[in-house]
Amino acid sequence: MLERARRKGLETVLAEIEAMPFGDATFVRILLMDAFHHVRDQTVALRELLRVLKPDGRLVIEEPDIRRLPVKIVAALERLCLMRSERWKPRTSSSSGSPSGATLTSLSRAPRVRPSASNFA
Repeated sequence: MLERARRKGLETVLAEIEAMPFGDATFVRILLMDAFHHVRDQTVALRELLRVLKPDGRLVIEEPDIRRLPVKIVAALERLCLMRSERWKPRTSSSSGSPSGATLTSLSRAPRVRPSASNFA
């Protein structure tokens, strides 16, 4: 993916999400699509995402709904392939209405936000 972005003339950075090489409050928008379940330490990653997000920035994390059978099958295959995956079940039964049935979570950064695993259980 990085090579494809480079060919399009985009600047790329290869880094672990748990220790990003960006200063505090660098980004206005951060979009993480179908990837958070692959993050090694989700709590540390969320803190890091919030650190690099500007105070009125927006963080959007979209993950497939693990309650759906096709997603359960993909999750089982990922485990068989030894991919690091940890999926969280949505707190409510509502769906985002997207065709894929993905659940959309949007967080606005606020000084009092304290990310923890309990925010996603």
